[in-house]
Amino acid sequence: MRAERTALVVDRNRLFREGLKQLLQTAGIAVAGDGISFAEALQRIDAGTPPDLAICNLEVIQNAIPGSQDFKRRFPQARLMVLSEDFTPAGALYAAESGADAYLPTDMQAEALEHCLNLVLMGQQLYPAHTVQGREPAQPAPLFPGLVQEQAALQADLALEAALPVQLSTRERQILSYLVSGWSNKLIARELDIAEATVKVHVKGLMRKVQAVNRTQIAIWALGHGMGALQEAS
Repeated sequence: MRAERTALVVDRNRLFREGLKQLLQTAGIAVAGDGISFAEALQRIDAGTPPDLAICNLEVIQNAIPGSQDFKRRFPQARLMVLSEDFTPAGALYAAESGADAYLPTDMQAEALEHCLNLVLMGQQLYPAHTVQGREPAQPAPLFPGLVQEQAALQADLALEAALPVQLSTRERQILSYLVSGWSNKLIARELDIAEATVKVHVKGLMRKVQAVNRTQIAIWALGHGMGALQEAS
């Protein structure tokens, strides 16, 4: 049994591929091959080393779904992760038709993406709720990081609350921003000077409100609804 997991990286943008390759290597996943298409990436792999995972951009499968389907047929045990900039229900449909096990936004934090990689390799499927319920992601007003006027910050906060499909308290949105950044309950509790048990209660409440089954799905939901990491915390 191979100790090291391997992956293919498929994207038309070479710089994007290089970035993904570095992230994979940091996560302990060897890159078996890469290219602008599945055909090119598959030509570069060792025939005796079937990949455990393939990561591609949505644009790749929109232009050539058969390529990803061929990959799944050749390596039925391999997992497929699709990344998208637009992150819409239509994109989720393309991903599903390609046989993807996960559909995630390209602007995820590196730590969150690494966690998603591990979950997908363990057999989980990651499709954020709004992409499979036929709803477009909300478009909240942008938050203003850094030193901003109090009135502007308040207006942004209210706009975000109104745009979300569920109502979150200030503390829930604050904890959500830490979850997106990959912080543990213990670190969040220490940063906010509250009990770790209190953080756990808030996390469970967030899971219930956004219909998530784990912390990663909460973070994906937040990213899909325009809520980012620490610099956007209230």
